[in-house]
Amino acid sequence: MYCTHCGEKLEERADICFNCGNDPKSGSRCCPDCGAQTTAEMQQCMNCGRRLKKMQQPNQPLESDKSKAAAGVLAVTLGAFGVHDFYLGDKSRGWTKLIATVASGGIAAPFMEIWSVIDAIKIFAGRRDDADGLPLR
Repeated sequence: MYCTHCGEKLEERADICFNCGNDPKSGSRCCPDCGAQTTAEMQQCMNCGRRLKKMQQPNQPLESDKSKAAAGVLAVTLGAFGVHDFYLGDKSRGWTKLIATVASGGIAAPFMEIWSVIDAIKIFAGRRDDADGLPLR
């Protein structure tokens, strides 16, 4: 993880950047995955291709139109088929789970379900955003 203010490389769960003193996830000048310089208008990092979070407008909280409860329930009940990933807009993860489950004749389903239960825990803990990088409501 890199500080989104100054681009300094940080530990994965750092809450403060010891280089600039800011919250490393709240800025918009550097990509959080590779540290490359970005602008507020950029929707994707030109260096690594990561989709960047939309910037918050003053006095207007930005959050996803997707529900934590719905995503979590889908992850627990239909997670082996990647339904919650499709719901959150993360089609590549959804297709991965769906194809693995179907192509293996269901043999991979328990493994995909374990992966999805972990996703559900992340969703309910607020550690998983939608595909646009917006926090779930």
